[in-house]
Amino acid sequence: MGSSLAQAFIENGYEVTVWNRSIERSVDFESIAKVASTVTEACEASEAIVVCLVNPAACESALRHPSVETAISGKLLIQLTTSTPSASRDEAKWATRNGAKYLGGAILAAPNFVGTRLARAFYAGERDVFSQYLPWLEVLAPNSHYCGEVIGSAATMDHALLELAYGCRAVLFHCMAICEAGSVSFQDFFAQINIFANGFVENSTRGITSGIYPSGNATMTTFSSWAEQLVQTADESGVDKTLSEALLSGITRTVELGHGDADYQALFQGFIRPSARAESPLPVRD
Repeated sequence: MGSSLAQAFIENGYEVTVWNRSIERSVDFESIAKVASTVTEACEASEAIVVCLVNPAACESALRHPSVETAISGKLLIQLTTSTPSASRDEAKWATRNGAKYLGGAILAAPNFVGTRLARAFYAGERDVFSQYLPWLEVLAPNSHYCGEVIGSAATMDHALLELAYGCRAVLFHCMAICEAGSVSFQDFFAQINIFANGFVENSTRGITSGIYPSGNATMTTFSSWAEQLVQTADESGVDKTLSEALLSGITRTVELGHGDADYQALFQGFIRPSARAESPLPVRD
């Protein structure tokens, strides 16, 4: 995702400095951008700093050092890492203490959709700051929405929309596992579904029905990190977390089965019990 964000700015004529925890991932930018050797160097180079790492813990590890705290003073920190509301609030306080402006954001887009009309993003922070930098933000996601000044509201919107989207798919995959165990073909099952928009079922299950799970977008390992934060968000919000924990359990099981690099459709495997794999009258897709 970070590479796609940087590429979008470069393609729109911005001077970009990139930093990646894995040096080899920065090689492709050596001829088109400045590659920083440290986080501090990257922060010193630009007026606005866009952060997109795997989770809040990775952000804290990368950013919370005296040299970085000095480098961000007087600048804008735009946080696009999937985070919890509480982690967003904590980071905003840290940024403010060190003299930086802060927008807590969330981007809803596969890497290949960044910069297109299909990309959506949500931001929380000072309205004046959002308005001032909106042309920059729209480079990444033309549909960039302001959630208000309450830090954490963008993260809340992010989790709510992701749980709706991937929770629906999880229920669908679970239903398919029940059908497979009961010798009901997917085609017969799909023929009776009329509650989703046209194409939703087909697009969401193509890898399951073909036996070849797609890859190249968000991996199950990435979804595992998100689901952990979803459970934390529900718990800290005083909302029952049973549903979120069930989703996390299925994702975790799928990763443990060796599908960590596959896309979300591999979650289907997490719903099949080992005994059912051996006894299934239909081919089990590994």
